[in-house]
Amino acid sequence: MDNICLEISKNTITGIEKAVLYSNGNYIKTINEKLEKEGTISFVDELMTELINKASDLLALYPNKDITNIMPLFTVKINYNGFEAEYKDCFDLYLDINLILRNGEMRKLSVEKILKDKEDQKNKEELEKEYQQWIEETQIQFPYMSSRIDKDYNKDFDKQSYSILKMDLEEMLSKKTNVGDSRVFGEIIDIPELFEIPKHYKFFAQINLAECTKYDVNDLLPKKGYLYFFNNDEANACKVMYVEDTIIKRVDVESNWDSDYCLKIVSFKKDIEKTASRYENNEWDGFAGEELSKIYGIYTDCQMNENNIKEITNDYIILLQIGSLDFNEICLEGVTTYLIKKEDLINRNFDKVIYNYSQT
Repeated sequence: MDNICLEISKNTITGIEKAVLYSNGNYIKTINEKLEKEGTISFVDELMTELINKASDLLALYPNKDITNIMPLFTVKINYNGFEAEYKDCFDLYLDINLILRNGEMRKLSVEKILKDKEDQKNKEELEKEYQQWIEETQIQFPYMSSRIDKDYNKDFDKQSYSILKMDLEEMLSKKTNVGDSRVFGEIIDIPELFEIPKHYKFFAQINLAECTKYDVNDLLPKKGYLYFFNNDEANACKVMYVEDTIIKRVDVESNWDSDYCLKIVSFKKDIEKTASRYENNEWDGFAGEELSKIYGIYTDCQMNENNIKEITNDYIILLQIGSLDFNEICLEGVTTYLIKKEDLINRNFDKVIYNYSQT
């Protein structure tokens, strides 16, 4: 007599639906013990072998828990060649077997994909937890906000005018730029062989110092190599990295602007920024200078008062400012600024650079 090798059941509000497979390939389906369908499959051994081979995965997915006074919605029982197992509340396994019997053809069980998806989700949650912890540990309060906004600061600007390196930007596809071009954004970066992109930071800009230092009348920037700018807006933190290497290669990178386009810095120009440009009709203009992309000069932040702008300008050097701009693909409504102390720039110490984005 042929034995039952597989039994699946589903409890519904109208009763119990059940399918029983015999070792000879015959199967029957019943609803409340009333015959609904019968048929035959020719791959019993293949199906049962697959179920037995996946036993450890199935047990991991559907552990045999004692469920007191609760009838499981889905049940699968296996009894084949001395192997016995029972899985409860196993919708996906029930569905797999039900489809195999209904269609009369073998199909891959979904248990592997489900377990992989669960593992991927677990890893994703762990990475997110690690990232949020990093945010909490790294988060920086811009030193000139909150309590210092209303500080009584009676000095004027240190200078009446500032020599700056003004940048002209042109929007273009990143892949059409030459390796080593100075540019902002783009999902590619040009770096030396052993350069490590900082974890949790997004690429903002790269400056080819050979392109701009000949215009550096302040004579503070390194003469060769590259400056790389990264930031994390959630932590209000940044990384600026300097390399002297000139042999570089192009690699993919996560950018602050999710686009195939970038802003190529097509030219650097010597220019003068006057403190008088920050006033209109003798009144302080908080928005003045927000259109400039530059190195050096006067700090710009329309959310700060006049005294704060003077204080920051006197305390720090603008290592990079990208102002508000409006191209076809890239539109920035605000000013991004990287600031460095003069002595740190002279000593090539970029570990203490601070970063701020001010919405205009």
